Parts: sequence; C-alpha cells; structure tokens
Amino acid sequence: MIKCENSRRPSDSVATRVISSVPFSCFRVSVRSSVRPSLSWRGGQCGVGAQSLCVGGSPWERVRSSIVARRLPPRARCVSSMQHLPLQLSEERMTAVVGVSALGGVLFAAASRAPDQHIKPLQSASFFLLGLLSWNIYQPGFLFWLFNPWELEIKLWFGLYLGKVCGLLLLDGLVLLMTKVSSVPPLEYCENNPRAKGLERLEWIDFLFLFFNSVIETVFVHHLCQFVNSSPNIVFGSAGANVANTALAFVALFVIDDLFYAPAHRLMHWKSLYPYIHKHHHRQNLPVRGYFDAGNEHPLEQLVGLSCLFVTLQLVSMVCAIHVIALGVYFILYAAMAVLNHTRCDFQFNIFGFHYSVAAHEMHHRYPKTNYAQYFMVWDQLMGTYKQYDRGL
Repeated sequence: MIKCENSRRPSDSVATRVISSVPFSCFRVSVRSSVRPSLSWRGGQCGVGAQSLCVGGSPWERVRSSIVARRLPPRARCVSSMQHLPLQLSEERMTAVVGVSALGGVLFAAASRAPDQHIKPLQSASFFLLGLLSWNIYQPGFLFWLFNPWELEIKLWFGLYLGKVCGLLLLDGLVLLMTKVSSVPPLEYCENNPRAKGLERLEWIDFLFLFFNSVIETVFVHHLCQFVNSSPNIVFGSAGANVANTALAFVALFVIDDLFYAPAHRLMHWKSLYPYIHKHHHRQNLPVRGYFDAGNEHPLEQLVGLSCLFVTLQLVSMVCAIHVIALGVYFILYAAMAVLNHTRCDFQFNIFGFHYSVAAHEMHHRYPKTNYAQYFMVWDQLMGTYKQYDRGL
C-alpha cells in the first residue's frame, strides 16, 4: 500500500483511505503530471524521495514519467515498501542474485587454474562479489536496487547496456582515428626506442575484467541518471544557465575529481594492496589501445574511480549547481581524455594554469610511483610525485 504523510492524519482524510486501498502496481502517474518521481533505496526498501511519488506501470512508463514529470509540492510525501512492488520484480531480483553468484563462481574457478600473476587480482574480485552477496542476504533486494535502480525489464536493461557499449566503442574509434589523422606527433619514447614493448596481446583475464567493468559503467550510468533526475542542484533549460553552473562547474568537476583520485590512486600503489588491485592495469607499461588499455583495470579500481567521480558530482552540484549541458559535455570529454591517455599521441594543453598531457600518463605507466593524477598534474606537483617526460634518449 502507499502511505501518505500529509499535514493531516491519514485517518482524517477520505481521499487518503481510498488511495491507500489501491495496490501499488495499479498506481500510475501521468506523463503530463506535475510531479517528478525519483526512486531510492533505504535499508532494504524501495521508496521515493521526500518530494516524489512512486510510479507504477511498465518499466518504460516509469522511466518516461520520471524524466518528463516535474517536482512534487513539499506537502505530499509518499513512501512505498519494497514488499508492495509488482510481483514480477521478484524474478528480476533473483536474476541479479543468480548473475552475481555465477560471476563469483567463474572467478573462483579461474583463480584455481590461473597463472601466479593473476591469482591475487582474481581472489580480490571474488571476495568483492562474495561481499555483495552477503550484504544482499542482510538487506534483501540490495542487489536488485544496485544493478537496476529504475526497475527496468531485463530486455530493456540489456538493450541499454549494449547501447552504452556501442557508444563507448564509437567514441574510442573516433579518438583513435583523430590520433592518426591529426598533426599531433607521437610520443617520443616509442619513436626513440622501437624495441620497447608493452602488453603485446590481451589475455583472457583482460577480457574478463573489461566485461566486468562495462557492467559497472552501465550501473553507474543508471545511478547517474537517477541523480540528475532527482537532484535539485542539476539545472535544466537555458533560462537557468549562468557562468557558475556552466563554465565554473565544468572546470571544478575536472579539478576536484583529480583532487580525490590522485591520492586514491597513490593508495592503490601501496605495497600491500598493489598486487591485488592496481598491478593488473600496470601489466601494460606502454599503453596504445585506447579504451582497451584504459578500461583494462581491476573492477575494484573501476569502483574507486567512479566513486571519486560521484562524490565530486555531489560536492560541485551543492556548491554552484551544474547545468545538464555542462554535465553532458564533461562526461564526453572525461571519457575521451581517458581513452586519449592510453594512446601514443603526444596531445597536451594548458588551461587556467592546469596542464594536461598524455605524456604525463605514459610516464606513470613507465614509472608507477609518479604522476598519479589523470588530467591535471598540479596535484602531483603538490604531492612531490610529478616527473617530467623522459624521451628515452
């Protein structure tokens, strides 16, 4: 049932008693409604924010209503328990549990037969999945909320997953094409040392982690869209655009993300932690493949990077708000520069005193204790870990 918190007690309102008698699966919000739904998970319950209505009907109707509808007046607040969700979702929740269990089984089986250099990364990934399953036992429904916060049908979820994969591969192809047709010279180290070789071919563990990371990226996009839809600090429309929520927010996203990521990256190089997570990414000491080298990292490392990014979004949006167009441009450049960082193109620029250079990231792959930041080396200069480019002469 839907419980409504209003200025009047539910027992005092005939309308409230009528609404509370309607099953949640039959309750729908019109696309032209004046409310803006946003689902959230709290302690094993799937509910709505303090200023939202729960949306029933098909998953597509729920997504469409969430995107089009506007914000709910503060007096109407509805909370729905997960036990009153449509019954067909129980099978989808079971699919999430079975899927994670199967992935964990694959990792345990692979770790038992893997070469010594792959055992520790596989073990840490296996224990991470085991932790997710354990938490789902403590909080039933957690995995379903984590992987499918919009409560989409399985076919639609996988359709969006394939769309994300194809879009990222298209971006990767465009970046690699740009490096070939542009007049930007290649990095000098490989030119001066033709015998220098990186990871010549990808192994099965690389493709396994690339697949895991593609799923993590998709889950992140789902939660990102939910944040954009529900946050009052995300600005839509040209009328609300200003310098603070466009240009200032755009630059702040890059700067603050690296402020969090650089020390987190340095922590992953800690001797006791390094072989379990980050060492896998450093098997490639001369990145050339774009996304297939950038995304070839341990799933826990992917989570660390995306967590830094999500915290950055929260902080910047609270300080100066973010226009949705600035946010979209930021994510396109964020992905493109991550791909570009793993090519042999000597691309660099200076803006507002911040210096971006592909060469700086290649130095990190060659000298792992240096240049921890992704985009701006100012944080490495402050930490004393910045190293100038070595041309290998």
